[in-house]
Amino acid sequence: MAYEVATASDDDLRQIIPIFFKAYGGQNEYINAVFPRGLTKDGEEMTIQRMIFINSVAPTVKWEKITDTSSGKIIGGAMWSLHEDAKPQRFPLDGPPGTWETDLEKEYAKALFDSLGVDEHKYYEEHDLPFMRLAIMVVEPEYQRRGAGAELLKSGLNVADKVGAATTLIASPEGKGLYEKFGFTTLAERDLDLPEKFSHKPKYHIWSMVRTSPK
Repeated sequence: MAYEVATASDDDLRQIIPIFFKAYGGQNEYINAVFPRGLTKDGEEMTIQRMIFINSVAPTVKWEKITDTSSGKIIGGAMWSLHEDAKPQRFPLDGPPGTWETDLEKEYAKALFDSLGVDEHKYYEEHDLPFMRLAIMVVEPEYQRRGAGAELLKSGLNVADKVGAATTLIASPEGKGLYEKFGFTTLAERDLDLPEKFSHKPKYHIWSMVRTSPK
């Protein structure tokens, strides 16, 4: 099976974001909280607009798409950010009015979001530029474990290697094995920290991983 990886436009995000939600199938606690109602048309559109806005204000961010060359269909995408001049900053979680239906839902999403990046940012503080970060990588379920994810990953890592950047990401159990094949090692493995008021919520387990650029 042949694939092509290329830069994704804002219009391409309209095909990639539905894949993002389809791939997780409503089973990922973090995605459900931070990008609510993703399996509905209004939630999907809200996320598309959030991502397009991020593209407009964050020059370090680049989306790539992967296409099945036999059909011309976009089957996945990846959101990368390359930091050569300044270390990655921590920004608060936000979204347009109506993203979260209640303040409590937003508070829960913010707690997950804030805890997710702790290990990566500790790494950034302790090491020198440049850095590459993989924020999102998704592939259509029927194309998973057929090489598409590996092609997306190779594309971003080629950019990282050209500038000598260490690459960080947060892995799920499903993706961890692929990342290890490409030289990623675990910085930290833990449950996300949450305030006591959310102790009844499911535990969300992560692996913060890093790959240093070959010298």
